[in-house]
Amino acid sequence: MTSTEAPARLGRRSQRPKPDRGVTEVSRASAWARWARMGFLVPAVLYVLFAFVIPIVYNLILSFEQTSPATISSLFAPFAGIQNYKITLEQATTQSAIVRTFSFTFLSLLLQFVIGFSLALLFNLKFPLRKFARSLIIVPWLLPLLITGFIFQFLLQAEAGRLTRCWATSA
Repeated sequence: MTSTEAPARLGRRSQRPKPDRGVTEVSRASAWARWARMGFLVPAVLYVLFAFVIPIVYNLILSFEQTSPATISSLFAPFAGIQNYKITLEQATTQSAIVRTFSFTFLSLLLQFVIGFSLALLFNLKFPLRKFARSLIIVPWLLPLLITGFIFQFLLQAEAGRLTRCWATSA
């Protein structure tokens, strides 16, 4: 590199183009939009934290401590380790509840899968009144939505009359 090239390169660096005013305003708007999104997100995160995460963590900590009515008022109790879990799992009532829970869950999922798959195969076949049979399956699923729609229609019907009169008088 010669001595004549160095000043030219330095001159290019020092000659920065002035920022366009429109670009600056767009970047400020995007920064405000980012802060606004964070402003809406922070309360939701705090709600989830205080309503769900902290109680779960606190109960998990309590499960490893020897708590009693005397120690529950303080935040700290003697450490018990997994002794609470051992005592609980050795009880016949707990073992029975665990077996019933897992068997009920397994059988429910198995029956749901078998019935749902059978109905899907059945309704995939071509037979008379196939569309009517499909609609009979879908109607109980849609019924709560329809009932809610009718209820709101009747609830807001009186309000619609008042709004119509207000618009008619203002015009």
